Amino acid sequence: MEDNKLFFVGLKAFIAKDGKLLILRESASEKYPSGKKWEIPGGRITESEERTPLVDVLLREVREECGSIEITVGEVLHVFRRQFPNGEWVFLAGFDCSYISGEVTLSHEHTEYAWITEADMEHYDFINGYEEAIRAYFRKKTSL
Repeated sequence: MEDNKLFFVGLKAFIAKDGKLLILRESASEKYPSGKKWEIPGGRITESEERTPLVDVLLREVREECGSIEITVGEVLHVFRRQFPNGEWVFLAGFDCSYISGEVTLSHEHTEYAWITEADMEHYDFINGYEEAIRAYFRKKTSL
């Protein structure tokens, strides 16, 4: 029998507005003691969502974390992984999204948000895996 590593699966939204990308600053918590680092909106697929269309799962996560902003969801733009402080791994698919309207209203999971360009990235401390993913996003968007 093969010794396969179990990964959780999550969906992330690369939400663009006027050439800038939406990032969120995580809250410190028992599960994520590092806290205060930056990521993009999205989260894990729950057990009850195994048959739910992926776009619907992503929209649920964006609503939970960002309030009632309206976005369009395009194709998967980048896939990556990250490891949580407790050792768990999550495989993430990042979708190319565009902001349409609404005001970002954060949940308890995040303390602030920012719209950034690639040049702004040096001012932010990202959760492991996200800096590479965001740089890949900007590379792909500038090459289109």
